[in-house]
Amino acid sequence: MESVCRRAAALLPDELCLWLETAWEYRATRLLVGLALLRIGLNLYTSHKRRRRRAEWASVGRDVVVLHQFSRAPSCPNISPFAIKVETFLRATNTRYVVDDTQAFGPLGKCPWITLNGHEYADSSHILDVLSSQLEARLPVQCDEQRLAAGHAFQVMLEEHTAWCIFFKRYSLDKMRYVWSELPRIARQHMPFMKYTFPRSYARRAREQGIGRFTEPQVLQALERDLRALSAFLGDRQFFLGETVSDLDCCVFGMVCQLLYVSGPYLEFMTRNKCGNLVRHHERIRELYWPDWDQCLEQ
Repeated sequence: MESVCRRAAALLPDELCLWLETAWEYRATRLLVGLALLRIGLNLYTSHKRRRRRAEWASVGRDVVVLHQFSRAPSCPNISPFAIKVETFLRATNTRYVVDDTQAFGPLGKCPWITLNGHEYADSSHILDVLSSQLEARLPVQCDEQRLAAGHAFQVMLEEHTAWCIFFKRYSLDKMRYVWSELPRIARQHMPFMKYTFPRSYARRAREQGIGRFTEPQVLQALERDLRALSAFLGDRQFFLGETVSDLDCCVFGMVCQLLYVSGPYLEFMTRNKCGNLVRHHERIRELYWPDWDQCLEQ
């Protein structure tokens, strides 16, 4: 190929070859400069937009939590179990908060995240710790140390294993068939390609995590084992760690919302028919802290 190019260049006049080389270098320079200016402009615009939004979030007042999360869904308040967990905690502790759905992902690339008194915090469990330490927003625990330790283990199971099973089934195995209509309307209208690209990208993530290396029957069996163990831990109690709601109850509520409303008929059937006490637990918390459930759905 190189010899062909040399022979073709030899057929051209020296002036034409010089002009082509100069023109190419000039055009390449203009292109690189243009791309650099575009990048600088985008960075300046992003920084300005971030400063403006932070000023808006700071204007809500001191000790008022700004909860950043996905937009409301048609069937449940949020397609993220972690967002529902945090919002339920805020309601249960009577913490003042406002919802922002303009920037769902924050520090660590996670959703939800919060802004509190000018500072940003991510990860739902860390958020609850911050609220407890800075606002003294705590849910009382009325159980012995052994049951409290077991509750912690169950919460880790839910967030690090059960959630992966649900998401892998929902996004990759079902190819977003049931959750697509629950995504924000703007995403469905302006990013229709996501319905075809996201299942593959999430399958890669799930494979890296480990759950994506198993077959669908194996994933569903693992998910059912988690739910049965959680159901047995609850038993005939109203709440997991005592007579009142705890952090674990908020976590379970967010996860069961996903199973009942936005993950397809199979997972809903499995939950309702094999873990009835989890469904009743969900209904109990929904009645206590989500009296405006219907108003919190996307209209």
